[in-house]
Amino acid sequence: MFCVVYAIFGIPMTAIMLTAIVERLLVLATRVEQILSRTCTIKGIPLAYLRFLHLVLIMLFVLVTVIFLPAVLFMHMEGWNYFEAFYFCFISLTTIGLGDFVPGESHGWESSKYRSLYKIFCVFYFICGLSFLILVLEICAMVPDDHPDMLFSCHKPFLKDEEEEELVERKDPGSRNSARSRRAIPGFQTIRKSSDTLVSASNTGYQPLSNAAETRD
Repeated sequence: MFCVVYAIFGIPMTAIMLTAIVERLLVLATRVEQILSRTCTIKGIPLAYLRFLHLVLIMLFVLVTVIFLPAVLFMHMEGWNYFEAFYFCFISLTTIGLGDFVPGESHGWESSKYRSLYKIFCVFYFICGLSFLILVLEICAMVPDDHPDMLFSCHKPFLKDEEEEELVERKDPGSRNSARSRRAIPGFQTIRKSSDTLVSASNTGYQPLSNAAETRD
């Protein structure tokens, strides 16, 4: 019963702590992005792919820092092979936690006076690793917010007129008035419907007689 009550209060407090750590890490990640924006634009890299490049660099840094290098450390400290150490890091940081590999439980650590200190080190490693993984998820969530046309470019024909205008406005704020003026022109909707009919007919391989008559008119 004590464990249930402890988990009810402990899990939200841990989530709040991780959120506070990630907010500080996002400040550093934003500074890295600013450095990339000042250097990569000079070399001709489009700004639309700047966030993706920033995400790749952060992901590589996190993988090396919290998975690949700690796996080497656990391999030497626990006597595991590299695959077992990598498996332990991945299972622990993804909060799966099967419990088949536990640090500090080998025969070499049972009589060691540094066992408690080693356990505390593992706790700090888990906190830092989870913070870095949440940071990667936060940056991934920021990509469609900054460049929605990159994620939904293949689905634009299925968007409504208002949604399409909103995407265009976020990319070019001065183009909304021109889009509204085109919609206000008499016959613009008829021309658009005719063009949509031609596109659908070319995709299906045939054209209904009624749509063909409307297109000829």
